[in-house]
Amino acid sequence: EIPQFGDDNSESYLKMGCAESREGIRIPDPPELPPSTMRRTGLRSVLQGRLYTPRYNREMYDEVRNSCVWNIESVGKPVAIATCNSADDVATCVKYVGKYCVKHGIFLCVAAGKHSMNCMRTGSFVVDLSGMRNVRVNEKEQWADVDGGATWEDVTEATKWYKMATTSGIAEATGVGGTITQVVFGSPSLRFNK
Repeated sequence: EIPQFGDDNSESYLKMGCAESREGIRIPDPPELPPSTMRRTGLRSVLQGRLYTPRYNREMYDEVRNSCVWNIESVGKPVAIATCNSADDVATCVKYVGKYCVKHGIFLCVAAGKHSMNCMRTGSFVVDLSGMRNVRVNEKEQWADVDGGATWEDVTEATKWYKMATTSGIAEATGVGGTITQVVFGSPSLRFNK
């Protein structure tokens, strides 16, 4: 049984996620995306990025899935992984999951900096933002526009030339989105006690 998003039973999820690497027990492949909806919607053909599933592109699926080096022990087996290259890709995937997957018990997960234990959950449709790491700086108005997959290292590199700084994650490799939505503090806030 695959724990559903929002289950309070996170311990069973962690056991499933850790089973393959710690105990040598093979986690069964997740259920497949409904093939008829993939053909009917042409999901693969409309994405600028790539769509990987356990059935098709298995080698690349495993490579992308195992790129969660920060929490390798909690990597599960998503139903599909979409490596997004644009906001349009993200919107397409979110709409697809909402329309075709949720009714089959397949939920949405987001992977950016890939520090979260939930970014590659078993039974999920993963929207992988790690290829979207641009940071655009407006020096005059002192702000930066940051893509969904950017890390704090990307932000620091782009803004340091303009003598700009922000609170950030303690680890530079942490994704901006996850830090903002879950942590909201970092080394500058610790240094300046704010």
